[in-house]
Amino acid sequence: MPGDADNQALQLLQSCCRVQLTEDDRKRLLDKVSNTSNWDQVVDLAIDHRVDGFLLKQLRSVDKANLLGEREERLSNRTKRSSMCNLALARELVQLLQQLSAVGIRAIPYKGPVLMQQVYGDVGLRATHDIDILIRPQDRDETERIVRERGFELMTEKSALGRWVQSRLEKDSEWYHPERELHLEVHWRFAKWYFPFSLDGRSFAEGLREYDWAGHPFQLMPLEETLLTLCLHGSVHQWHRLEMLTMVAEFCRITTNLNWERLEQITTRGSGIRPLLLGLKLAHAHLDAPVPSKFLEQADADPVVQRLAQVVERNWMANQHHFSLLDTMNFELSLLATRRSRVRYLLGQFVIAVLRPFTLREREAGKTAARPLDLARRHSLGPGAVLRLLSKVLHIH
Repeated sequence: MPGDADNQALQLLQSCCRVQLTEDDRKRLLDKVSNTSNWDQVVDLAIDHRVDGFLLKQLRSVDKANLLGEREERLSNRTKRSSMCNLALARELVQLLQQLSAVGIRAIPYKGPVLMQQVYGDVGLRATHDIDILIRPQDRDETERIVRERGFELMTEKSALGRWVQSRLEKDSEWYHPERELHLEVHWRFAKWYFPFSLDGRSFAEGLREYDWAGHPFQLMPLEETLLTLCLHGSVHQWHRLEMLTMVAEFCRITTNLNWERLEQITTRGSGIRPLLLGLKLAHAHLDAPVPSKFLEQADADPVVQRLAQVVERNWMANQHHFSLLDTMNFELSLLATRRSRVRYLLGQFVIAVLRPFTLREREAGKTAARPLDLARRHSLGPGAVLRLLSKVLHIH
């Protein structure tokens, strides 16, 4: 069971999860450092949460990195590798965007090294493991052709039916470059069709931001959509890593011209209010993110958001990063604010489970496909669990 030492290590990491420390931040960090003795635990936890770059940066900023001993060199080497990896991803991203632009495809960098540079100002603070781009759904086939030309291969090959299902029900395709060991995700929407979030690659005809990185111009999503997608991404993954929350907190800190009224409008229109409120509540409570009181009051007034925040905090204390299918479905259902959206979610899960054996090519289907009953047995979805999910659809409290 987690104890005081686990809580102290987690609080120390939270004190480090800043790009810049204020004087009050420095005092709090030094106080937590003085009460820390198990640095192996702190370093391991930082790596699990992908904030080891922040740990090293801020311990150095308060002249306490010597407490890490030989672990400092380990973290320093990880930071150097992260920088090299992220720069390699950035080079590939630049070339890919240029090639897509040449044939009239507007692709928007989504997460990854560009957002990290924009928000953190340092691509070495965290390793990025893939490139994410957002395209319009109608550009999917041509984008796939160009991606294949660049040497990428699909992680899972689909049958003809599988490609049809993927384009209509899924949100992205995953690719891998075997020679350069690069991962790429091509998104045409932000969430699978059964999530009631309307944002997709067609949503940004207006309002794109211009961003220049080392002489390479990019178009980025509007600020409000960027924050919403960060909160949606973190909430779908149950905020299991502190780095997800750090990105939200730092984005709020540096973005002084964010239109909070517009954010509320697009969030309400897309039924994304709970993921947004959950992310903002956690970022404010644990990382001092500057959030308007209106949003915090909304979060405190929603008992479901309160409960989900407690779930996230318990998972942090238990250092839990992997969740069962039942836990995932319970959490995601709770993010949905209307009965209609919850019915749509369960229907979508069922449809994909039923179609999955028929959507993969033969070699893949034999290895990975599973029928709904097999999935239910594997994830302990017995009658009681199914009834609990159905009751959650009807009423979440």
